[in-house]
Amino acid sequence: MRPGPKFWRESASLIALAKNPKTASFADKSHCNYKMLLQQRSHKSDFLPSTIVFPGGTVETCDFSRDWLNHFQSFGVTAQKFQKFNSKNSLIPPILKDSEEEPISRQVSMRITAIRETFEELGVLICRQRHSDPSNKYATFFADFDVKLWQDKVHKDPLEFISLCQHLDCYPDIWSLYLWCNWLTPIGYENQRFDTVFFLTAFETPPPVYSDESEVVEVKWISPEDIMEKFNNKKIMLPPPQWYEISKLINQKDMERLVNFSADRSCLGCEQIYPILLHPKKGKGHIAIFPGDELYPPNPDFEKQTIVHLEENTIAELQNVANYTHRMELYDLYTLNVKLKNFSPFQGQLSPISEIIPDLKIYNK
Repeated sequence: MRPGPKFWRESASLIALAKNPKTASFADKSHCNYKMLLQQRSHKSDFLPSTIVFPGGTVETCDFSRDWLNHFQSFGVTAQKFQKFNSKNSLIPPILKDSEEEPISRQVSMRITAIRETFEELGVLICRQRHSDPSNKYATFFADFDVKLWQDKVHKDPLEFISLCQHLDCYPDIWSLYLWCNWLTPIGYENQRFDTVFFLTAFETPPPVYSDESEVVEVKWISPEDIMEKFNNKKIMLPPPQWYEISKLINQKDMERLVNFSADRSCLGCEQIYPILLHPKKGKGHIAIFPGDELYPPNPDFEKQTIVHLEENTIAELQNVANYTHRMELYDLYTLNVKLKNFSPFQGQLSPISEIIPDLKIYNK
């Protein structure tokens, strides 16, 4: 079942990495040798204000335009080159399943959304030139043009994004975006629920950033360890998907290996993560259970089944219910904790840090 538009707004986000010059030699294998591009939402934002998130935003009709096919074809990019995104044995989340009503593949259009939104918010244009090396696994970017002018144009009218690519004689570097995960917003945000696909990409050198001040308060390149330290010290707020995905990245310290891993497993697809909330009778907080948890329903009702009330009184008691767990404790956006027990990640993905894996313990008590 694909959640209908009345339940979720479709969006795409980008987990962008770049080599960290201080640790590029990877001499210290206890720390990541790369940084992530993160931004802080405005306190005026309608959805999770002031939180730290990856760049991205909602889908626009122009992202599905047939004009994109014509534009790619003008660079000699044929439909066959889009086939690498699909595999017969892959688990394709509903958001990436093609519709006969849409002229281009969702594997293409959703990547265009992520690239367009990243440019609109941060001025980073991920594009290839006419004679770029098609085998390059790292993202390429354009910066030698009037970024602010075009950023303002695209912000006012998303149709201007294809005009920008035509003006610069380039095309979106969709092949450097690797499918990473898919999250659906749970109950509690009825007017702001998103079906978001996340892609991972990496730069050999970090591109300059020009943030859109109407949407972004602060933007920085920061290591996964540093962002988790700030979170543990309650200096920042991380929405659950961001915390969960960053905690997976920490398990792979070397960017080269992480890019190769992402490229190899991208065609395997990803599991759709729709949190089901467990509420204790007493105390603060709740538990979100994910696919793979023993209590997770086999066929969740996206319209109605979003909260489960159990007889247990506390979160500690709730944690003891089940032999197979894939869940997260949530008290507020400063205090999250993943619990894993007898759980294997889907499609060969990395495992998040959790209480069940003591050597990788980074969480708030």
